[in-house]
Amino acid sequence: MEVVFETTSLWTRSFFVFLIGPLFLAVGVYETIKNSKNREYTRDISNRGAFAIIVFGAVTTIFSMIIYVSFLVLCVIPYRQGDFEIVEGNVENLETTVCSNGSDEFSVNGVHFVVGYQIAPGLSEKAQCGGPIQSNGDYVRISYVSIGESNIIFKVEKEID
Repeated sequence: MEVVFETTSLWTRSFFVFLIGPLFLAVGVYETIKNSKNREYTRDISNRGAFAIIVFGAVTTIFSMIIYVSFLVLCVIPYRQGDFEIVEGNVENLETTVCSNGSDEFSVNGVHFVVGYQIAPGLSEKAQCGGPIQSNGDYVRISYVSIGESNIIFKVEKEID
């Protein structure tokens, strides 16, 4: 068996999602500073908009940090401490989608996996995008962490012919 995928980073592939809040905060602060130099009437209207942007940015930042810390606590840290499950067998019921949208679904010995555009860390490369799970019948060993009904893949080993 050869390792064809292993997550080594604490960051998710969709990390840009977590930057939306700080981006809105920065825009709101910039607008507030810029508007403070304008005339009285314009400043009053613009400051309300800038305040709304700052509030939205703050709420989004707090929400995204809660999600990110949750992923760290629930799956990344347990994986790094060796608290994960391993399933080995042939890939079954692989349903792939085009690279640009959707997600791939498959099972290995009755354990169901979904790979695609997710915020969670772990495998997100689908078959059409060059991911390690390419076809039914591939013999794999997958190390994963379960969160509820989702199985987050951290390592894929595959028999190479």
